[in-house]
Amino acid sequence: MSSTQQTIQRRPPTPVARPALFSAIVVEDDPVTSRLLAMALDRHLGAIVRTAPSAEEAVPFLAAQIDWDAVFIDIGLPNADGLALLSFSKKHRPDAMHIIISSRRGMEDQRKAQEAGADAYLVKPVDTATLVRTVDAITARRAALDTPPSDWAA
Repeated sequence: MSSTQQTIQRRPPTPVARPALFSAIVVEDDPVTSRLLAMALDRHLGAIVRTAPSAEEAVPFLAAQIDWDAVFIDIGLPNADGLALLSFSKKHRPDAMHIIISSRRGMEDQRKAQEAGADAYLVKPVDTATLVRTVDAITARRAALDTPPSDWAA
């Protein structure tokens, strides 16, 4: 190795503390996209996943006494507005992470989702690495908010 080359040491990523039983609901009308998201969540995050092809089918699950860790909502659902379902879900599942999935790439849709309380906005097709990074980033951000600074008196 020449003197001009430098060795860059990379720190391994900090592990993210997801719940042991990670539960998610995917509200997506396209059966292929729904199945792929459910498989990725199961395989890469160990999630227990429920899918619903419409807002009408999702509402009973969101209103039930199920502690969802994550709620994935397609913004363009048939016969329903994904942002209205997001609002309903935020009201009933305030502790869940809420992630919008959409084929809409416009900044206006992303802004509306953020204003409605979405934790993230993913554009379809969603690759597995992006999905995992997004869930881990939200989990880490929430953990940081729940952890007082180390110099706080106990």
